[in-house]
Parts: sequence; structure tokens; C-alpha cells
Amino acid sequence: MVSLVLILSALVLRDYFSRIIMKITGGENELVLLSGIATLISIVWITESTGVSALAGIYAAGLMLVNTELGFRVRERFTAV
Repeated sequence: MVSLVLILSALVLRDYFSRIIMKITGGENELVLLSGIATLISIVWITESTGVSALAGIYAAGLMLVNTELGFRVRERFTAV
């Protein structure tokens, strides 16, 4: 049940999170890449430390990065490397 709530909250909050991160980083390629990686690591770490499976954390982080400007920028930066 907790995993489902985590995944649904990531789905609902992904646009807000993307806008906040893009404002903080200013659209700089390196900062966007680092924030995308930090998002994935931190959500997995938080879910594991609270007792929820890491798979739910990976899925939630993936949902936060899919179909958002942040996700497109991270993907664009990964393909450029």
C-alpha cells in the first residue's frame, strides 16, 4: 500500500518537481544532469530507509523524470556524452 502511495504521489508531483528543478538549475546542462541523477539516488535511498522496496523508489523516480522537461534534458545530456 505504501508503495502505491509513493508511486501515485510521484506521478502527481512530477510536473511541479520538474519546474522547481529547472528554475533552480537555470537549464544548465551539467546541473540538470546532476539533479536527475541525484533525484534517482535520493528517492531510492529514502524508500529503502523507510522500509519500502527499492523497486518502488526506482519506479517513482522514473515517473518523475518521464514526460517532463527535466527528463527530456537529462536524456538529451546522456545522449550527448
